[in-house]
Amino acid sequence: MKMVFHAPVGDGRQKNISRFIRRAARMILCCSLAVLLTATLVGARKAMLQVHFIDVGCADAILIKLPYGRNMLIDAGGRRTSRPLAAYLRAHGVRTIERAIVTHPHANHFGGFFRIIEDFEVREMILAAERGTDPEYAKLVRRIRARGIVIRCLRNTSLTETLAQPGLHLTMQSIRRPHFTVNDRAVTTRLQYGKTGFLFLSDVGPKVQNIIIGHLKSPQTIRCVQIPHHGGKISARLAETFRGAVFVISTGKNPYGLPLTATLHRLHGTVWRTDRDGTLVLASDGESITVKK
Repeated sequence: MKMVFHAPVGDGRQKNISRFIRRAARMILCCSLAVLLTATLVGARKAMLQVHFIDVGCADAILIKLPYGRNMLIDAGGRRTSRPLAAYLRAHGVRTIERAIVTHPHANHFGGFFRIIEDFEVREMILAAERGTDPEYAKLVRRIRARGIVIRCLRNTSLTETLAQPGLHLTMQSIRRPHFTVNDRAVTTRLQYGKTGFLFLSDVGPKVQNIIIGHLKSPQTIRCVQIPHHGGKISARLAETFRGAVFVISTGKNPYGLPLTATLHRLHGTVWRTDRDGTLVLASDGESITVKK
């Protein structure tokens, strides 16, 4: 016997309804994914880089908080300001310093590291290939080694790295010539985040400033320049190349007349000073820089 099954009345309509529901569900899913992707991209664009020029007197201490949560420290001021420096770092959530740079062996740049390497986990230290004449510097290097911290020395070369965050590049450089002073051989650093570049010049003099500028492939993207040697001499080329930038001078009470009046007159841009404005925090989203005190 052959059995014939007839589809119930309205089955075609139910299929159409089911098809409509599936299409609607796919559209909702696609829209949700698009919204999530857009939010992710916007969040990535707005990931903030922070650069803290910490007031440690006529000295340097620069905390860099990278967008993906890691910390760098360029110099650490002198011993006298090491306790408030450590307190500042803790207050800003610093527990580990992935990379610390000792730009050169002068006490107002390295002295604070005696406390920093004791109070924080420091994973790597960059040093200029410079022994210096201060016995305290030799003692610091021995302490660093004793704590098992990785040491890398720059010897008349540049160390260029692309960091984990897309669009974030770091270049460290030490230029050595027989006639250069300890200041001129200091480690300088360029940090590029998206369209915003930061140039940290430690204590280098005008000749080295010009060499560094000559190495820059896109100087127009540098939007923040640390004026070297606490407001010391700058070259005409530096003043002209970075016209309109944000300039930061880390300085304090000193017997040398720093910052120099001639230097201040040469700068065509916004000038911030830690002796006058206190600790400064510069933030970048990769598009522009904002400054707050």
